[in-house]
Amino acid sequence: RFWNSGDAGCGSDQRLGIGSGQCILRRDDGVAYPAIYAKQFFYPDGLPRLDDLAVAQCAGRVLDIGAGAGSHSLAIQGRGLDVTSVDISRKAVQVMTARGVKNPIVGDVFDAYPGLFDTVFVILNIGIVRNPAGLDRFLAHLDSLLTNDGQLITDSFDPRNPRDEAY
Repeated sequence: RFWNSGDAGCGSDQRLGIGSGQCILRRDDGVAYPAIYAKQFFYPDGLPRLDDLAVAQCAGRVLDIGAGAGSHSLAIQGRGLDVTSVDISRKAVQVMTARGVKNPIVGDVFDAYPGLFDTVFVILNIGIVRNPAGLDRFLAHLDSLLTNDGQLITDSFDPRNPRDEAY
């Protein structure tokens, strides 16, 4: 399980990705990853290639879980899709709102949401499920969120392998 040493945006000067604030990702066992500059979550040079490919696969009504700064949601909106952007952090929702995300809400991955979704989008944070039992619970919960032909778009990496391409 991971936690962020700061809050969403990693400091008030990071509200729109400006400045030099840093976030540190630390596992429960104490292993910390190299500092991430908060502005990286705003993708000043555009989304990474794999993220662009993931966004291109979105269809219909989309639920972006763990939307953070809203960069993926903005890209999905840019494709003309209806996206509900969820984050557990009120500050993250404030950031998304300031950036122009149309439907950001404070919520948890296991909340119920109105209506069904054609796509559930969980990029960069599948770790929110915490463990295999949490993954089973998450996938079962998706059944209540997705249409019959719905899809999950997600990614993962091995946090034990510092050479994983996700870094």
